[in-house]
Amino acid sequence: FMCMIHPVINYHDYEHVEPATETQPYYNGTKFLYNDWGWDKPSHIDVLRKTYEVQEANENRITITGPFKMKSASGDGTILTETLFCTHLGVSVPNHTVTMTGEGAFDPPQTYNSWGFV
Repeated sequence: FMCMIHPVINYHDYEHVEPATETQPYYNGTKFLYNDWGWDKPSHIDVLRKTYEVQEANENRITITGPFKMKSASGDGTILTETLFCTHLGVSVPNHTVTMTGEGAFDPPQTYNSWGFV
């Protein structure tokens, strides 16, 4: 899975935010590079399932998750936005599937016709 962030380290879009300390607020997206974040939290797994289900049903293929708070990477607690939304688009590749394992006896594995999502 990939998170499309540009620029990866971003000061420009947050110049209007009042910093909590002398450090200018910024966003650092490097933690998303080469990180398969989709499996680390139940909420992320729910986003994956919903994205694949929408893709399989040939419905509106974009799913939206949020709002979230986003804090500055400076570590001073400055909030860059109270209303961050993430969009997800399933990517179909012929003859390719993704299987999500179940999380318990009542949640069996599910296979989707997808490469993943962006």
